[in-house]
Amino acid sequence: MYRLVAKNGTEESSPASLQVKTADPTPTDSTPTTPAPAAPTNLIGTATTTSITLSWNVADNAESYELKRDGEVVYSGSELTYTDSGLTESTSYTYTLVAKNGTGESSPASLQVKTADPTPTDPTPTTPAPAAPTNLTGTATATSIKLSWDAAGSAESYELKRDGEVVYSGNDLTYTDTGLKESTSYTYTLVAKNGTGESSPASVQVKTVDPTPTDPPRRQRRPLHPAAPTNLIGTATTTSIKLSWNAADNAESYELKRDGQEVYTGSDLTYTDTGLKESASYTYTLVAKNGTGESDPASVQVKTADPTPKPTDPTPTTSVPATPTTPTPTTPAPATPMNLTGTAATTSIKLSWNAANVTLTWEKVVNAGTYELLRDGKIIYQGKLPWFTDKRLTPAKTYTYTLVTKNNTGESTPEVIQITTKSYDGPVLESPKFVDKLVRSTSATLTWEKIINADTYELLRDGKSIYKGKLTWFTDKRLTPAKTYTYTLVAWSRNESSQSSVILVTNPNSPDKIKTKDITASKIKVVWTANGNSNETEYRVMTNNGYDSGWITDLKHTLTNLSANKRYKISITARNKAGVVSNSGTIYTKTKKK
Repeated sequence: MYRLVAKNGTEESSPASLQVKTADPTPTDSTPTTPAPAAPTNLIGTATTTSITLSWNVADNAESYELKRDGEVVYSGSELTYTDSGLTESTSYTYTLVAKNGTGESSPASLQVKTADPTPTDPTPTTPAPAAPTNLTGTATATSIKLSWDAAGSAESYELKRDGEVVYSGNDLTYTDTGLKESTSYTYTLVAKNGTGESSPASVQVKTVDPTPTDPPRRQRRPLHPAAPTNLIGTATTTSIKLSWNAADNAESYELKRDGQEVYTGSDLTYTDTGLKESASYTYTLVAKNGTGESDPASVQVKTADPTPKPTDPTPTTSVPATPTTPTPTTPAPATPMNLTGTAATTSIKLSWNAANVTLTWEKVVNAGTYELLRDGKIIYQGKLPWFTDKRLTPAKTYTYTLVTKNNTGESTPEVIQITTKSYDGPVLESPKFVDKLVRSTSATLTWEKIINADTYELLRDGKSIYKGKLTWFTDKRLTPAKTYTYTLVAWSRNESSQSSVILVTNPNSPDKIKTKDITASKIKVVWTANGNSNETEYRVMTNNGYDSGWITDLKHTLTNLSANKRYKISITARNKAGVVSNSGTIYTKTKKK
């Protein structure tokens, strides 16, 4: 056994060993034989922390090689190299190699190799922890603070805390914290995060603004005296009269009297007076009321219809309803509606119909089954009433209304009118602003700032209303992965509206049906399938200990150089041609023991 070490003034190297056997005497048998193989030469080993790669020169007459680690066979074959993996860090191993053929085996060649110590220069690729966010600043109002910061290197998301409590987690670089107290100091702490860990924190202290006399108190206006109701009209039958009128500015309610006797009080714009006598005239007086008093009266005189005379001729005409003696009466197409009028209003903040609106009335048409009213070509009313109030219109805008009557026979010639809504000189609503957008493959959660003087919010996706209410957030579900959507947010007050839009692209689907196989003490093979119609083109495999495959195109990947008997969290993300990255698909797997 030969043992060789290298030395210098500091220390000596790990030993290299070699065992050599002297040759056997030449046989006297004259029969030719294949000699036993020569011993392999130049056996060397290159180590990492958990593996050793061995190589050697070809041996004369060798047909195969057998390699042992500490006396245990780890390789048998004809290759001239072998990588022994799943080893322990900082550990010495002795390898013995012999060449073989049909005659026998060679003398052994031996080598002792030590696995590397773990060092910061370990070649395993890792993602560094993110840098700390910089330029964290806050801008305050009396009840909110808007924070912003610069992007941090290697950051995947950010977590913001107010006085130790998490108020935001996401990848935006701004956040508006609302619902705060006036004249109060708050401390915000921000960290950047990725799969490796989180950054050191950045902090800032911000105080909300003190209330000032210039803050406009809400509803501080003194109520105005109501205006007189306009367009008071009545439509009569033999025993009832239906009255309607336009909304009066600053009105809270209405009082209607018939011949000096009160018959109705309330906030509606119509009233049907029943139980009347045929062919009788009645005088109606209407006033508008609020907390300051009542308006000047509006009056109208209406006569109930005369009773219909009994027909002497059993043959019906088109203007008389069918009688039991007529089996198949024919109703003519209805006449064109007459006296279509409209009154536009932007009413006071105290009214129950407080948006810009238009009330339209028309004369009742004989033989009409229903009325159909269109605004700018779109149907807004179908029914039997001879009036309709169109609400939530834009102030100072012109609209075209078209009215037709219909029955089983057909429809009338349309009556058309154009009306311009009144202008509005009250407080202007700010355009709503989206402050957070959490986008996934099949859902999107949108959050927006609370708008002063806004009563409700309406959210539309691609022009279709999907939410109406007072909340400042909404989660839109059942979306299509990797699809572009346009969201429009409208803030409504009692007299006007404002809006803003945002375009979002949903994430691709996460990889599906993730499985592991061929697990050893140092390797895990993971396979998956593409999920849905997201057009994924690349995938990335990462673990909780910093392993990163980079972007690959296969639907499988083998993780190597893993530790034995250890549990790993394996995450797989997808990316499409547009560069949009999916949420992670995750599986937990444990390597085998040695």
